[in-house]
Amino acid sequence: MELPVFIINGFLESGKTAFIKDTLKGEDFNDGTRSLIIACEDGEEEYSEIEMQKVNAKVVFVEDMDEFTKDFFIAKCNESKAERVFVEYPDNLSCTFRKYQHGYFHIFLLLL
Repeated sequence: MELPVFIINGFLESGKTAFIKDTLKGEDFNDGTRSLIIACEDGEEEYSEIEMQKVNAKVVFVEDMDEFTKDFFIAKCNESKAERVFVEYPDNLSCTFRKYQHGYFHIFLLLL
């Protein structure tokens, strides 16, 4: 199974959450496709449950980066029946995710 994964990477308060929300509301993405958002940090902007329901998205928060493993990722994708995934990833931890970047996931990388 090939699953598009969009990594949204940037410094704290750089607009990652707003970018994801705006993208999901946009014409190219608001097509009913089930989306999973994996948020690896808490910023000022929050995801509204009602707002996420409107764009067919589920948000999962990672409290401890040690729990963000390949098994965690696969389990959350399966639970949500995701057809695409957005990973909101803080800039200071970007090197940690690179070990999952090759061979398993089809990843499109966007740096803010």
